[in-house]
Amino acid sequence: PDSEGQLIIGWGGSISHVDSWLYSGIVGALDRIFEKYPQARLKFCGHEGRLDSVFARWGDRVLRQSGVKPEHWPQVVSTFDVGIAPLDLRPLDPPWRPGAPVASYDERRSWLKGIEYLSAGVPWVGSTGATYADLRRWGTLVESTPDAWFAALDTKLSHLATEKAKAWDNRRWALKHVTFEPN
Repeated sequence: PDSEGQLIIGWGGSISHVDSWLYSGIVGALDRIFEKYPQARLKFCGHEGRLDSVFARWGDRVLRQSGVKPEHWPQVVSTFDVGIAPLDLRPLDPPWRPGAPVASYDERRSWLKGIEYLSAGVPWVGSTGATYADLRRWGTLVESTPDAWFAALDTKLSHLATEKAKAWDNRRWALKHVTFEPN
């Protein structure tokens, strides 16, 4: 991507992801990433405003991307140097309905973010959990702590050329196995 020497950490989603940001450890990790990498930026794609108070401390390091048509989304994702897929894995207790298992709200999410990053050839880091478990081989999954997120993002950014080459190879697999075209 042409990001003028910046390192773009990207994410996109709907307004239902606030707790994913607040309880995954990603915020504390980004604090440290921005200290270590002055050229790092968070490209936040979506119309969520409830995180503005969190993002304010990062100032111009947050690049806002408004919504785009679905057919343009792959182009936006391809501008990320590293994609992130944080989840809130705190269990709902009591369960959301009688008899339901005690699990987190986010564990019922689809693996779409991981698939988007894979299909665009973007290295990515996601939360460990059922949502992305089947994609572990093609990304990096981390526990919900700032230290775990920082370590994974630091590795991706400090070895970006290698990580991008691996992600581009992973893209070949994704285009054969998880897109509409071959299925």
